[in-house]
Amino acid sequence: MPERVSPVVYSVNQFAIIGGNNMKISRFVQYKTVIICTGNICRSPMAEGILGHMLPGALKETISVQSAGTHAYDGLDAEPFAVRTLLDRDIDIRSHRSKRVYDTMLADADLILAMEDAHLVHAQRMLPAAADRMHLLGEFDTQQSGEEVPDPYGGTLETYQQCAQMISAYLEGVIDYLHNAIGDNEG
Repeated sequence: MPERVSPVVYSVNQFAIIGGNNMKISRFVQYKTVIICTGNICRSPMAEGILGHMLPGALKETISVQSAGTHAYDGLDAEPFAVRTLLDRDIDIRSHRSKRVYDTMLADADLILAMEDAHLVHAQRMLPAAADRMHLLGEFDTQQSGEEVPDPYGGTLETYQQCAQMISAYLEGVIDYLHNAIGDNEG
């Protein structure tokens, strides 16, 4: 009996060659989403976790989600209240480590979501060529309020829970946008 080989995926343009015992070529489009806030320890890691959790099956396979901060120190844990808030929603961000946003990260992204206008301006100054892919998360609010997501840093657990609720509501609109952007009608 032949030895079982672990699958290996090699991206070739918009297709993937999946290797292993049964080689095959399949459609593979990696749509990259970057979510930015200030320190990458509260809002953007919560949004990363929530969006990853909310994505339906077919979109989970084609969309990557990462977060970063405009003024982040690399390697910090997510804030404990952020972790606890998401654990209450069965989303685990305990392994999150903060990272600063870089122009290469933005250049590779298909969608860049900012928590505040200041983050949007920072990203637009960093990489003006990608400005058309940058949006305030609140733009996706289905209730049309379009508010910035306030920073819960230093607040109570309830502050973090309210922040996560606001992020979740805005991400509903992001999911609709991603369905349209990728052309996936599966819900």
